[in-house]
Amino acid sequence: MKKNVNERIDRNIKIYVDYMSQIPSAEPSEEAIYQNGLRKNQNEYEKKLAETVAKQKKAAEDKIKNYKEDIRRQKMKTEEEEEMKRMEMIERYKKIEAMKYFDEANEKEELRRKKQYAEELLRQAEEQRLTMKHEKKLEEEYVFHSYSSQDDHFTSYADEVIRFAKQKRWPTAPIKRVIEVIIHQM
Repeated sequence: MKKNVNERIDRNIKIYVDYMSQIPSAEPSEEAIYQNGLRKNQNEYEKKLAETVAKQKKAAEDKIKNYKEDIRRQKMKTEEEEEMKRMEMIERYKKIEAMKYFDEANEKEELRRKKQYAEELLRQAEEQRLTMKHEKKLEEEYVFHSYSSQDDHFTSYADEVIRFAKQKRWPTAPIKRVIEVIIHQM
């Protein structure tokens, strides 16, 4: 009996196995599970790859945009600096021109003042020369008139004293002074 039972169990197992092999399995096979997992992983990988590519593309576009913006800002800064330098040069040129004009004006004014001063000095010198000439002329006229209007005796005596002093080789200047004082007092 035991043998019979075992045979029956074996036969039932065999039938069951045959029957089960003919029925399509409700559980997916390992290959199907693998293919399904592979497709799922492939889809996830492609999504992640697409996201990464999109992020990299966006980052590259942002980087290019920032680079272009930096270049534009640098160009504007350079242009502003060049404009500032140009304006500074213009200002410096204007200051130099103004200083040159101012210096020229000062030099002209100084030259004019020096010329005017020189003319004034020449005028005063000429005036002084004319005054001295006039005074000398007046003095000569006075001496001439005073000698002619004086007593002839005094004149002849003065001439005789001067001749005597010259003969003795005495100085005649003090005698002439005394004579002039006396003449002026007359």
